[in-house]
Order: sequence, then structure tokens, then C-alpha cells
Amino acid sequence: MTDISPINVPADIRQVDSVFLQYRNDINIYTEDKEEDKEFYVKLFDKLLDGTDIRVRDIYPLGNKSTVIKKCTEDHSPHPKIYIVDGDIFLQFKKYAPVDNLFRLDSYCIENYVVDKNSVEKLAYDLTGTKPLKTIKSEVNYDARTKRIAEPLVMLFFMISIQAELTEKFEIKNIEAFMDKSTCELDCAKIEKTISEITSAIKKTGVSETEINSKMSQRLSDFGISEKTLQTIVSGKDWIIPYWRKVITKISGGKLRLKKETWKFKLVDFCSLARLDNLKNEIIRTTKKFNYGKEKHS
Repeated sequence: MTDISPINVPADIRQVDSVFLQYRNDINIYTEDKEEDKEFYVKLFDKLLDGTDIRVRDIYPLGNKSTVIKKCTEDHSPHPKIYIVDGDIFLQFKKYAPVDNLFRLDSYCIENYVVDKNSVEKLAYDLTGTKPLKTIKSEVNYDARTKRIAEPLVMLFFMISIQAELTEKFEIKNIEAFMDKSTCELDCAKIEKTISEITSAIKKTGVSETEINSKMSQRLSDFGISEKTLQTIVSGKDWIIPYWRKVITKISGGKLRLKKETWKFKLVDFCSLARLDNLKNEIIRTTKKFNYGKEKHS
């Protein structure tokens, strides 16, 4: 089945489609992910662009990263547009040549930007609904929990990226495999074991321990170990949000039954999007550039 998006419209009706899209959007925004993620993106960009005069009523999820990049390079439509892809594991070591209208996030994925202290605490309060916010904040214990999970998760994602860089083969499980279900805490022993297994697998390809250590030292120098690094290089979608989902569900009494899309959708209400200012500025720049061109030639 063909993805439904403006760039898949047959050429003979594309002109009509372009007029329709221009009416709905001042700029067309294309992303990774699926149709069920669309409302999350619409809500996120509505918040991000609040206070500007840029109107975006629709977002167009295109699937995986390679599809987004392919569509971007093929899109020669005159309407302003921006194609957005995740940083993924490769943001730790890959440098890319710029591509017109393509924006690469400087964190693992878009979900990384909706998780912060305020959004987690307020979401826990909103979903629990039976305890004062002060009590919820104490039970969430955001700073202490974040400090506990930062080092093991950052070190794990460092090692996965080293494997990706040196062998071009890697596997990223989800956080469920490393959580103690009764305590909602990370099983650090499992993470250490996995790091050791990845190290051994890299060595079996002929890479020396010296080279592995050198790559690790470079990452520690470039990123360090902190909450900022956690929010940057660890998957928000499959690791950070699921971690807080477990914590909040336990705080609420274990009765929450929300779809995974709902969690990130609701986090948008309470998060700061300051870390997406570079994307916001690029959207503004692209839209203004187009409008300037129209005025110049009118």
C-alpha cells in the first residue's frame, strides 16, 4: 500500500494538491514514524511554533529514515518544506554532508525532547489524580533516579555505538530486558554483562582492546556522563519514556493502561521544547525565505 503524502500524489493533480497544502500549511513538515504518530507531531509542532505566525495543520510521517531522506532528495516542489530525521546511534560518530531541506536531530530521536523533570512530574500528577503534586514529586524523585540510570545507560549506548562504528553490526534491545519489574529499577548487572558481551563480540572481528578503549575515551571526552548526555544519546522512544512509564505506573498503583503513543502525546503538554530551538529557527528561516522569494517575484 502506498504511503499517503503530498509527494506521492500523481503529477497531473499535484498542482491542485499544492494549493490545498499551501492553504493548510505555511510549511510542510515530513518526519519518520507512522500514521498513528501524526497527532503527537501535530501537537509538538503546534507548541514549538506557538508565538510565531507560522501555520502548520498537518504533519506527514513517511516511515523509516531512508524513506524520509529519499523523499527529500526527490522533492522539487516549490512550497517550503523540511524533512526531519532522528540522530539515532550514529550521532555519536557520523558526520553527514548537508542536504537541502533535510534536518537531522541532535538527539537520538524526537521523543528525547519531551522528557524533562517538569514533564515527568506533571504527567505523574495528572495520571495519578489522587495525591498532591508535592507528594508526586517526592515519589518520582526525578533527580535521584536520573542520576542512577544515567551512567549505566550512557555507557551501554556508548558501547553499542562503538560496535556500530567498528563492525557496522549492532543490536539495540529495549529497556524492558534490563528492568526489575518489582522495583522499577535498572538491573545494572545485566547492563554490565551486555557491555562485556558487546566488547567480546567486537574483539572477535579482529579489533584490538586498545582501539575500543580509544573510541570509548573519545566519547567520554565528547559527551561525558550526565543527564544531558542521557537525553541526547539514549533512545527516548524505547528506553527513557518506557523507564518513566514503569515508574509512574507503579506510583499510580499499577493500574494505568495507556498506549505507548499516549505517553509521549501527553508529555508534550508539560515539557520544555527549548532544546528544539535550532529546529524552530530552521522552520522560521525556511518559511521566511520562501515568502521573501514570493514577494520578490510578485
